[in-house]
Amino acid sequence: MVKFNDTTEKIEFLKKYKLVSETATDLPAFYYFKSFDESPIECEIIGYDAIFDDWAIITIMAGGKLINIHSTYLSEMRTKGVAFHNKNSTSKYVVIDLETTGKNHKKDEIIEISAIKCVNNKVYEFSELINVQSIVPIDISLLTGITNEMLCDADPINIVFPKFLKFIGNLPLVGHNIKAFDIHFINDACHYLNLPVIENKIIDTYQLSKTYLPDLDNHSLSTICGFYGIDSSHAHRALADCYMCNECYKHLSVFKTDIDFQETLSTVLENIITDLELPKNGLIIQSNNGKKKKTFSVYINEPPFPATEAELSKINTTQSILNFEETKDFILLIVSENAFNYVSLPGNMRYEKKKLSSGNFVKVHFPKHHSELYTYIENIICYRVKNYISSASLFGCCDKFIECSDAKKCVHENKLYSTACMYRMNLDNGKIFYGKNRNID
Repeated sequence: MVKFNDTTEKIEFLKKYKLVSETATDLPAFYYFKSFDESPIECEIIGYDAIFDDWAIITIMAGGKLINIHSTYLSEMRTKGVAFHNKNSTSKYVVIDLETTGKNHKKDEIIEISAIKCVNNKVYEFSELINVQSIVPIDISLLTGITNEMLCDADPINIVFPKFLKFIGNLPLVGHNIKAFDIHFINDACHYLNLPVIENKIIDTYQLSKTYLPDLDNHSLSTICGFYGIDSSHAHRALADCYMCNECYKHLSVFKTDIDFQETLSTVLENIITDLELPKNGLIIQSNNGKKKKTFSVYINEPPFPATEAELSKINTTQSILNFEETKDFILLIVSENAFNYVSLPGNMRYEKKKLSSGNFVKVHFPKHHSELYTYIENIICYRVKNYISSASLFGCCDKFIECSDAKKCVHENKLYSTACMYRMNLDNGKIFYGKNRNID
């Protein structure tokens, strides 16, 4: 056995075999399961017995004994151990909420982050404003009451965020629409600051409400509060929203909290359709008829154009862009090789390359409660949509070419059909032939 000299050497070794993230600076907890034992014991990484290009035999100390274990098995045991502790720590959780300069996590910024840690019947608070360089839009100030003047004396995100991560620890995170909104901003901030992304279990009250209160007009936090008689008069400040969300969670948690994966996926698709201005039903989920496996696919659905309202409501699947297999503990994503190479995969993920008659694919194994599962799915789908080619014949432009030129982008009502437009291709490359923004003679 070769023993590690220090923690730094240990972390660099574990990065090579994807047992910690590429940005890790501290060792996470690792676990070992004895044969036929459902509960894990925490183990210590000691050294290695053999090393190869893609795997290693690692020596751990578990239960007072030295044990040699394959690196893949150690990764699976860690995932299972984290899931076990998350499942058995439901009396301890953290409710979080953010206020931001907008809805786009790729360009907008966090201006307030709050959390309440609920440990049995005690509550602990964390709440900080964040100093940002951008101007807080007037509509955000009117909604939240947060102005740039209020942020002048606040700490920047590199000071606030490590304190926030320390506060939440590895406890389950509860939030409203957290999977489609907050988690994106949080993990983007982690990447920006070279901090490890969070791997906490995520519980979304938006999804709980959609599943167990289907007759509500909508599933906003204020609507759920109204249903349960919870005071929402101080909404849209992060700490107040945490307390509102917590009260809603107490009511909703009496229901089953293991939300169906497809329910959450449908919310992700709704957000992508809105963000990319796709037609209604532009992205759909269809289950496959597997006898032994629970499988389903996401399709791009391009409606006919031009079309009547009745035709637009029809489902006309044109292209499968992402396939899934669901097991008890994992979501297996079958991703095209091009998309896999383009979209960064979070650390510690196991994957296998496969060659099928329809092309080259990669099967990625994601633990169901992994914090970056839905972010990765969103990025893969967005990549496939942006590289989608319409089934329509190529055409030069339509009667909206002046509007498109002035907007510097396609304004067609069917963004899928318009991928066949040659002028849109020019616009996407910054070439404008008409209108006030013309830059090509």
